[in-house]
Amino acid sequence: MLTWNAEASTLFARLKAMLYGYFAVSGDQEQSASCCLCGYIAEADDWASFDQAWKKLLVDSGNGFEPAACLYGTDVLQSGDIVRRQALLADLSGVIACSALSPIGAFVVRDHFSGLSSDDRALLAAEDIQSPLDVIFYDSMEQIINHVHEESEKISLLLDQESQSAAERYNRLFNKHLNRYLLGPHLMGALTFGNSRSCSPLQAAKLLGEAVLLVEAQELFPDQESASISEALQQMAEPIRKQGRFHAEDLRKLAGRLCLKPIRSTQDPSA
Repeated sequence: MLTWNAEASTLFARLKAMLYGYFAVSGDQEQSASCCLCGYIAEADDWASFDQAWKKLLVDSGNGFEPAACLYGTDVLQSGDIVRRQALLADLSGVIACSALSPIGAFVVRDHFSGLSSDDRALLAAEDIQSPLDVIFYDSMEQIINHVHEESEKISLLLDQESQSAAERYNRLFNKHLNRYLLGPHLMGALTFGNSRSCSPLQAAKLLGEAVLLVEAQELFPDQESASISEALQQMAEPIRKQGRFHAEDLRKLAGRLCLKPIRSTQDPSA
């Protein structure tokens, strides 16, 4: 009987637990070949452990860690030792790998989206998917809702805010695609925004997105010189590239799937 009570208490605590997701958009600029939305989901205790380990590595970073600057050696890190930067990136990737964080992300190649046939574009537009950003928000919302639904929990989402105009646009995209699901508003509240300069989880989310874009650029343009990337960071980015990629064929498959599927706003995410 005591064993049963302990198990029931654990289950009850699990059902009441809250998930927290931290996400960042990378490649939002029109000149970027691809754009992506990447981040991690975990419970509060797991985020606290991660935050402690992450900040310990960045104790000497001064005004805040910038993933893109560290990857490409720009801004204050322009004259830094590339070996030290690579070592830092490997250590940071190790912290993520050792933490109980669930990565989620999606990315789309801009030229592949604009190169879709008029019929495929019409199918996507019928679901109000009219831009590369729509694609990544659409897919990421589905991934997040499915993950949270499977865990029988609710989630609070924080997105990196690069500018006020971007925040307004991201919020519109978030609400548009979240409201396709009956359980969407129940599983998560309003989207909130933070600054990655002062938030370790957002820094990790941004690092993941920038790494995905860098690895993808190396695949798309193998003859062009690009920043080197550590093996640990490559391994961190690859699952997102494999699971969340939207190249031309994937976009066509998405259009075909939407053509055959009932309107999402009436669907349970597990359907």
